[in-house]
Amino acid sequence: MGVKRFISRRLLGLSGERSRVVSVFGVTGVLLGVFSIITVVSVMYGFQDELIKRILGHQPHIYVLDTESPSAMSDWSAVYEKLNGIEDVKNGQVLVSPFVENEVILYFNGFTIGSVAFSVSRDMMDKLLVPRLAHRETALGEQLGYTNQMVRMDQLEVVSGWEAVSSSLAPKIRKFTTVDFVKTGTYARDLKYAYFELDDAMNYFTPLKGVPTGIALLCLDPSRMNDVAIKTREVLGGIKGLKIQTWEDRNQKLFYSLKLERVAMLVTLFFIILVASFSITASLVMMVESKKPDFAILSSMGLSTNELKRIVMYVAMIKGTIGAVIGGILGTVLCYLIDKYRIITLPSIYYDTYLPVRFDIGFNALIVVLAIVICVAGVLFPLRLVSKISIISELRKN
Repeated sequence: MGVKRFISRRLLGLSGERSRVVSVFGVTGVLLGVFSIITVVSVMYGFQDELIKRILGHQPHIYVLDTESPSAMSDWSAVYEKLNGIEDVKNGQVLVSPFVENEVILYFNGFTIGSVAFSVSRDMMDKLLVPRLAHRETALGEQLGYTNQMVRMDQLEVVSGWEAVSSSLAPKIRKFTTVDFVKTGTYARDLKYAYFELDDAMNYFTPLKGVPTGIALLCLDPSRMNDVAIKTREVLGGIKGLKIQTWEDRNQKLFYSLKLERVAMLVTLFFIILVASFSITASLVMMVESKKPDFAILSSMGLSTNELKRIVMYVAMIKGTIGAVIGGILGTVLCYLIDKYRIITLPSIYYDTYLPVRFDIGFNALIVVLAIVICVAGVLFPLRLVSKISIISELRKN
């Protein structure tokens, strides 16, 4: 084993000029490929984590709805009573509240604005960082207010969406005072949602007066959301016609889109490593062709064809490892610096003031290992050339 490693190191240092140049380009390509994958994917995961934090911090985590009437749960009090019997609710680790989430129409300065009325109990509003509201008061999403040039204390006229489309009821216009603006950090929600006091929302914005859209649960520890969802299904299993959704179910399309984007980016960046491995393969082919006489002499001295193949394999592994490890170290160090010191700031037009990064050593190590495997897999063709070397013909030529 020591002899083969010695010969491998000699081959790395004694390659021809052209072979050495091609090899350097290959190693550099692997380095840049690994570095790009680690940094880009870490930033993408960082943005996803920030988005999840905003969703968990400004929305209920579990929703209970009536499948027959998604806009109003007529038997909500029985469901509410059963949910209050869950141990986590009794311990105060989970908040339970009726909620309203229905379409409304806002009228302001001659403009007609489509919006979504949302409301939960005051305790849950406090946890969702929504200001407390009194009768006939509303808080608008930040983007909803700014894009329509609204300010605090503006008067709005609000019409319930189900009244507007009903053929049997004349829509009633109700006046509300804008007392504040809510910034959740998710653009779509800030652009569409208007928050109301719960009694107002239940009396004005649902098909049945005094009836909520459903029941919402908010976990003070979001990591226990799945356990609470399981308990909720168990408790409500005897009641037919109920649908239980988590925040993940509601945002499923968004996260599938993010996952697809991440996979596409990974595949694209892995092509950088693949192309770089072709350069390493080309340098190995040039090395084998130029060193055929040396390989013939080594074979005549007792080295078998398999041992010569291992020597070429070591050379490929060393080149791939150098590029992958250096790229992995540089990418990991850069992600660590961005995450710890927030050295990259973003313009004010973004919700984030800094570039978010998920620092994951395990993922970085996996990328390095995969890059090395790709580089080693490219040595198959040079190994075939080694197996075709004829000792007698090479010795005759030289």
